[in-house]
Amino acid sequence: MKYLFPAKQANWDVKLDERFGRASGFVLYNDEDDNLTFIENANQNEGHGVGIQAAQIAVNAGANVAVASGPIGPKATDVLTQAQIKIVSGVGEISLKEALEKAKA
Repeated sequence: MKYLFPAKQANWDVKLDERFGRASGFVLYNDEDDNLTFIENANQNEGHGVGIQAAQIAVNAGANVAVASGPIGPKATDVLTQAQIKIVSGVGEISLKEALEKAKA
């Protein structure tokens, strides 16, 4: 299973970014090999469509679950849903490790 989190670095103690589309990057956790990978969000400062572009990052990374501290916008939700990526939102500004535990629960 692959989990995608908005965060500034691939570190279990880092707090989730409060924004999904405008996060500085994403951490992809693959529980099959226990690997964390950082993916930069090159679109974070764009004027429009950043949620859709962030959702596309999740799709391209092969994520099965997208976890967010707050809500994920409706257009990004549509992209994730169409790609059959489970959405876990509103977990709060918690650590990556805590967010993984919530996503698995």
